[in-house]
Amino acid sequence: MECRPPLYVAFTMDCHPVPRKAGAIGMPRTWEVSSRSIENYVRQLRGAGFPATLFLDPWAAEEHAPLLGELRNEGVEFGCMVHPPNLLTVHRSRPLGAYAAHDQRALIEHATERIAAALRVRPRSFRGGWYSASDATYQVLHELGYRQGSLSRPGFDMPLHSARWRGRPLDAHLVDVVVPQRAAGDTFFELPLSCDPQRSAAERMPIDLTIDNGTFEALLEPVITRRLAAMGTTADFRALCLTTASNVPFGARDDKHTRELDRVLDHLAALASSYAVMPVTIAAAHEHYRRRPAGVPAPPAVPIVS
Repeated sequence: MECRPPLYVAFTMDCHPVPRKAGAIGMPRTWEVSSRSIENYVRQLRGAGFPATLFLDPWAAEEHAPLLGELRNEGVEFGCMVHPPNLLTVHRSRPLGAYAAHDQRALIEHATERIAAALRVRPRSFRGGWYSASDATYQVLHELGYRQGSLSRPGFDMPLHSARWRGRPLDAHLVDVVVPQRAAGDTFFELPLSCDPQRSAAERMPIDLTIDNGTFEALLEPVITRRLAAMGTTADFRALCLTTASNVPFGARDDKHTRELDRVLDHLAALASSYAVMPVTIAAAHEHYRRRPAGVPAPPAVPIVS
């Protein structure tokens, strides 16, 4: 009997708050728009056997607590997303990665406590708004009890957002963090958003598996194909990570993104002839990574440099 290599697939969504001023990009216009987007995305995925990881701004967690309580039965993982200008705690106008470690800690801890209070579950997976982070972010997250995330968008280099991911690892990997109580330290699991860095460099924009950024033919299928080709036959942990945001009108009768997501799901079903497709959340991907078959060496952890 032919042995198909496992392919782990994670679908994520950035759940933003409603903007407090006109002209905000990538945010839902109303809480109703946000609620419909989240619910329809989760249920469209679940219909194909995939769970979702929702990276929640604390305002979104609080506003949507009843809905999210219902969706917990759909296998959803609740992660945390922090974009400091949205928190309205103190005057914080810069993206997360622009702040020193002690400021990042205060911001992330504040968001974490709010999400935990709203949902009665403490998030353990993380993503920064606009993929903003610094090497210090991983250390801060580990100290706050986070063990995995999808912080990186390889090929994305945007100093304005403090998101410098050019040249960073493309595949799932461990990041070294310093644990004072342990001489050997510890690690944080990172599952990057899947991208095509060659096209990103050539087209001077990130070419990745953001569902609402393009069509299946022009964007999504080519990135999937190139990522699988790059992993080849020797990769010990093949994984894809896709994303979208809560301003996308999933479920609307004429919504093109709903159709593109269906085409991605159909494509993944077709890949089952070559791979054992494994639907996962970010936390579940970490668990599978830890439980790789005995004798398969783990890739070396990537050191943080700050």
